[in-house]
Formats: sequence, structure tokens, C-alpha cells
Amino acid sequence: MQKTKQAPRGAGKALIAEYIAEDASLGEYMPGSGECRLWPYGKGNGYGRVEGFHTRLVHRLTLQAYAGHPYVGECKISGELTLKDHAAHSCKNRHCNAVQHLSWKTAAENQADRDRDGTDNKGEKNGISKLTDTKVIEIRARYSTGRITQQGLAEEYGVDQSLISEVVNRKKWAHI
Repeated sequence: MQKTKQAPRGAGKALIAEYIAEDASLGEYMPGSGECRLWPYGKGNGYGRVEGFHTRLVHRLTLQAYAGHPYVGECKISGELTLKDHAAHSCKNRHCNAVQHLSWKTAAENQADRDRDGTDNKGEKNGISKLTDTKVIEIRARYSTGRITQQGLAEEYGVDQSLISEVVNRKKWAHI
């Protein structure tokens, strides 16, 4: 596995300023327009980041530099005034740092976008998931017959009984 190169220590603000200058040269700001811009340095959970006294996410720094800090605004989901503090990507690419692809959204708006775009890591899309959608449906069906215990299912599927409990009670894998 090739290690990602790290940005020079303390260079984060300068690199972000460079990004902003390049975005400004693209002309009028049109949300959702233009190509994605990928951070060539360190990444965490797929997001570009810069290290320093605190680790900062590049897409958030880029959006703050262009659009200002998160703010309170009307949530398009609930209609309530809520903090818009999620730097959301319109391009469906979490690696992207292009200003035109970023906007402040509420947690609910950002989640709705991930659900709509299929970019959420629910269920078997989650890299550490031990179950699949098919197995979850199987587990629920078999448990509902009353012929097998949660512990029996846990042993059979190689997971903890507590996970089986959360699956059959729809506290986990509720989207299925």
C-alpha cells in the first residue's frame, strides 16, 4: 500500500489560499459547476486534511475561506432554523475540495443528500460490516418464527448477540 504524501507542516493555510485563488480564476461562482479538485496530500476517512496544532479537513477550510463560517439558516427538511455546519458536496465525491461543489447544510440536509445519492455507508456499504442486506433479512425472518434464539443466530452468523438484538428490533439496519 502506497503511503499518501503529507503536506509540509504549517503549509495548510497557504495551500488552501492557493485553492481559493485557483477557484476564483474559474470565473463566476456557480454552485455544482466545474470539475472536482482532489487534495494531493494526507487523507483521513477519504477527506483531504492538513495537520498542525489541530487536524483540519480541507473541504471545510476551503468552504470557510470562500463562504464564511457555518451559520444558522432554515433547514429545507424541517423548515426550522438550524445550524448549517456540514460542508456538503454537490458532486457526490468526498475527496473533492472545489469551492463550486461545496455548501453549508444542516445535518438533516446532508443526510438526505447522501441517501438520495447513494453515498451513505449504511449496511453492507460500511467497510466493517459483518452482515449483508440478505443476511439481515434472513435473520429477521428466522427469528420471527420463534424457532431460534438470538444467541443461536449470533453463533451461526459469527456476531455478538447484542447485534442480533439490534437487528431484529430495527435499531441497526433500520433502512432494510
